[in-house]
Amino acid sequence: SFPTRRSSGLNRDGKLLWSFQTGPVKDVSVSADGSRIAVGSNDGVYLLNQKGNLLWKNNIGSSVALAPDGSYVVIGSGNKVYLFPELKIVAQRGIINAKDTIYLEKSNEFMLLEAESMLSQAEAFFSQGNYSRAKSLAKEAKEKAIETGKLANEANDGIMLVKDTLETASTKDLNVDETEALLSLAERTFKAGDYREAKELAEDAKAIITAAMIAKDTIEKAKSAISQEKANGFDVAEAEVVLATALRSFETNDYFNTRDSAKRAEVIALDIDEDGIANNEDFAPYFNNQHIWIVTVSIFSVLLISTIAFTKARRRTIKYRKKIKEYTMKLEQWEKEGYRGNILSDFTEKW
Repeated sequence: SFPTRRSSGLNRDGKLLWSFQTGPVKDVSVSADGSRIAVGSNDGVYLLNQKGNLLWKNNIGSSVALAPDGSYVVIGSGNKVYLFPELKIVAQRGIINAKDTIYLEKSNEFMLLEAESMLSQAEAFFSQGNYSRAKSLAKEAKEKAIETGKLANEANDGIMLVKDTLETASTKDLNVDETEALLSLAERTFKAGDYREAKELAEDAKAIITAAMIAKDTIEKAKSAISQEKANGFDVAEAEVVLATALRSFETNDYFNTRDSAKRAEVIALDIDEDGIANNEDFAPYFNNQHIWIVTVSIFSVLLISTIAFTKARRRTIKYRKKIKEYTMKLEQWEKEGYRGNILSDFTEKW
C-alpha cells in the first residue's frame, strides 16, 4: 500500500519526469516496455502512458496488473477479477468495425462521404496515439454509415413506390406532371448522396399522386351516383352543381378540395334532402324528414295545449252554470214561500 495521493514517473537517475494526482495509491503495475502504467487507488484504477497522460479510468477496484506489452489491464475487486483491453486495442477494433460497416453499405452503391471522413479522422488520431479520440470517431463513423444506409434504403424504396404508383395512375387519365417533376428531383438528389432530402421528395411525390388518385375515384363515384339517381327520376341539380365545383378544383390540382366537393356531391345525389334516408326509401325525398317531424310535433303540441285549455274552460263553465241553476231554484223556492223585500232583491242583483 502506498500512502501518497500522487503517482510520479522517474528516469534511471531518479529524476522526476511527470506527476499525476490520484486518490491514495494502493497498487502500481508497469508494462515491460514502460509505455503503460496502471495505478490502483481508493477511487479506482488509472491507466497512464509513459508521459503521465491519462488514457482511461475505471472505478471497479483498486488492485491492478498489466500484461507485459500493456495490451490488457487486470483489475481485482473483492472476490472478482476483471480483464480490460488497452485503449489502443479498443480503438483499433472500433476502426476495423467502422471500415466493415462502411464497406457493407457501399456495396449497395450508397455514398457515405460523411462516414468515410469520420473514419479518416479516426485513423489519423490513432496514428498520433490519441486512442480515445480515435475510438470515439470510429464509433461515430460506424453509426453514421448505418444511419446513411438506412436513409438510402428508405429513399430508394420511396422512389420505387412512386414509380409503381405512377404506372397505376397512367390508366386513370391523371395529370402527373408535378409528381414526375418531384420524382426526377428525388432521383437526382439520391445520386448526389443526399438521401434524407431524396426520401422527403419521394414522400411528397407519393402524397400528391395518391391524393390525385383518391380525388379521381371520388369524382367517379359522384358521377355514378348522380347518373343513377337521375335515371330513377330524381332532381339532382344541386349535386351536379357541387360536382362541377369538384371538377374545377381537380383541373387546378387542388385534390383535397376536389375530394371534399365530390364526396358531398355523391351524398347529395343519393340523399337529396340530407336527412339520412336514401331517396328511394324516403317518403318525401325533397323535404328533410327531421324538419317534417319537428313541424308535426310543434302542431301537435299546440293542439294539445289548446285542447287542455279548452277542456279546463269548459269544466269551469259547466261548474258555474250548475251553481247558477241551484241559486235560481232557491229564489223560486223562496218566492213560493212568500219571501219578499230587500233580501230577495239584493240576492237577485248579486246572482
